[in-house]
Amino acid sequence: MSVAASRLGDIVRNASLLGLALAVAYFGYGLHRAVDALEPFAGEIASITRQIEATRQTLEPLIEATPAALDQVERVQERVPEILAELERYRVLVPEFLAEIEAVRAQVPTALASVTAIEERVAALQADLPRILSVSEEAIATVREADASIQHGVALVPEILSESEALRDTIPPSLDRLDALLEGASKASKSAGRGVWRGFIRGVISTPLDLLRDAEEALLRSVVFDGKASPEDFESLNEVADELLSTEGETQRDWVNPSTGNGGSVELVDRFEREGRECRRLRVVLQPREGGPEEFGKTVCLDERGGWEVVESDR
Repeated sequence: MSVAASRLGDIVRNASLLGLALAVAYFGYGLHRAVDALEPFAGEIASITRQIEATRQTLEPLIEATPAALDQVERVQERVPEILAELERYRVLVPEFLAEIEAVRAQVPTALASVTAIEERVAALQADLPRILSVSEEAIATVREADASIQHGVALVPEILSESEALRDTIPPSLDRLDALLEGASKASKSAGRGVWRGFIRGVISTPLDLLRDAEEALLRSVVFDGKASPEDFESLNEVADELLSTEGETQRDWVNPSTGNGGSVELVDRFEREGRECRRLRVVLQPREGGPEEFGKTVCLDERGGWEVVESDR
């Protein structure tokens, strides 16, 4: 009985050892399988470890900058009431801005109407442009004719100068004779006679006043009088100017030509001396029968012969 029990105990012990060996072998096999299964994760763990290290290096500057950022946030928070107050002031101004915008919008129709009126005036001007161009062409043609006349007159200058020189040579003897006549006349009448003789002398040796040159007459005839002016118009202008200058106490004379309907006036504006010469400032107004008046100034001075000559014009 004891032998059988001993053998049974040996069998159980051997079976236990065998089971333990099998369990150890199975555990080793399982451990080997687990190690084989963990090998792919080892590379991932190393990669994750490197990423964690890189993240740590990235976060460290951020962590160091966090206090400064928090201070900045705190300062911004401190300014929030001021910013809100500024926004409130802007909000109060919004109705005023809207009112101004509304006022501007209300003016838009008026501005558009003005633009329309300007466009209509431009269209009218464009429609009238052919007539203006025609008048301009006529004026240019007149100026060219006047220039041709001037050139012709320039060609005559040497001859005129020669005649003037001859006339100048004859003046001293004539003056001597006239002075003798004046002396005799003064014995008969010291006042009236002297004025008559001096007027006679000036009429003999001076030329009539000519306010306008040929080119000016041609231009005024074309532009101001629209081609409806006669030589008598300009003769009347020169006559009233000469009469005004030779009459004491008068400041203005008017003229009108019944045959053309044109007229105007000459006004004595100022009296002065220039370089020892007696001078007058005249304001000339031309009034065509049709159209508006044309105004310009002329300065005339006495020449050495006692006649008036134009020395300055503001045209």
